Amino acid sequence: MLDCPEDLDLITCQTDLTATNTCTGNPVGVACGVAEKRLSQNVCTATTADGVGQDGAIVLFGGENFGLSSTYYVPTAAGLTLTEYPNSNTAVLQGQVKGVTDPSEQWEVFITYENGTSGADWDGGYKTAMDCTPTTDITDAWTIYTMKSDQSFLTGIGDLEGSLLFLNHAPFNEYFGFQVGDMANDRNCEYGAGGWFAWEGQIHGLPAAGANGDVLVDLDCTINTEAPCGDEFIIGDNFPGD
Repeated sequence: MLDCPEDLDLITCQTDLTATNTCTGNPVGVACGVAEKRLSQNVCTATTADGVGQDGAIVLFGGENFGLSSTYYVPTAAGLTLTEYPNSNTAVLQGQVKGVTDPSEQWEVFITYENGTSGADWDGGYKTAMDCTPTTDITDAWTIYTMKSDQSFLTGIGDLEGSLLFLNHAPFNEYFGFQVGDMANDRNCEYGAGGWFAWEGQIHGLPAAGANGDVLVDLDCTINTEAPCGDEFIIGDNFPGD
């Protein structure tokens, strides 16, 4: 906990952090970040956004080329949570997902988003499901982020123990972002979130990469308000990978 806002300026994070599981020798995703919470944070339970065709909260297109049975992944009993930090314009999606085709294929999800801006101020485009027609008032109210690549990864668990994928924002030119709001998940017309990513790393110890991945979730959110300490309340958080 920090007493003064200016203390945040003293916090720095390495961008080249690495970690290894000392029991298995497998690489482990790890990252450090700072999230500022001033009076409130938006905590959302993330579930699979259902639409036309196969559904998944996390989608890895092309994974079958590297030995995966599943392309679509849904939350395990541990669930997925999206937490937005309005004062630092950041958000974190974390939790666990399992394969639809093979539930023993599981990933620990940790994705950090940054540069949050309103839809009204977003310079790029929008993505919506074909049967949704959001008005300008709706898209203006969205929050749109870009993915922070050095703090976004999928760590294999279950039958994918030892696998590790690093995620990058897609498209590369950031014309589309990670959208949060009504009709924003690009899958249905519910309140949710959605965005693309590319991925690379290793699956079962072998190099793997794909240009197309997706986050497609419905959101059920609660605004957690903290009692002010003086004029404001600020917390600095570290985000380690498991």
